[in-house]
Amino acid sequence: MQEPASEFYTSIEVGVVSDNYGLSRGDQVVKGQALLSYVINGENRKTIFSKTEGQVEYISSAVFNQRQFSSGEILMKVKSSSVQGWLHFDRFIPKDIAPQSQLWICQGGSRWQLKVDYVHADTVFISLALNLSDFHDLDALSKQASVPLFLKVDACL
Repeated sequence: MQEPASEFYTSIEVGVVSDNYGLSRGDQVVKGQALLSYVINGENRKTIFSKTEGQVEYISSAVFNQRQFSSGEILMKVKSSSVQGWLHFDRFIPKDIAPQSQLWICQGGSRWQLKVDYVHADTVFISLALNLSDFHDLDALSKQASVPLFLKVDACL
């Protein structure tokens, strides 16, 4: 399983943060949400928008305190809430598993919905949205020799 990707928001010019939209480390953001606005030369206002849904992992002191920043400075880092991975089947893939179908993993009171994106021979490419705190649990499961999968959520309750 691939660890969630991180988006880095780096300045390409000198500016002064005019609005940080009340964001702090750990806050959830959605794709297209305004992350910060800044002013160049006291007049040109620009806004940076999130390219992904995820969690603010880093916020620079310049953004947090609404101060001046330099060119090339990392202003924010957002870790995606989407992960992807490959499922390998020993023998064959059941006919009910097709692109755009769903699979479920249920373990220890938690359950995760997997979206089937691609099927080829004995391999399925999946994606899922999850809380970053769940990633470590799911990553540990992915390293087990076998993990029970369910075609319907009702079957795994």
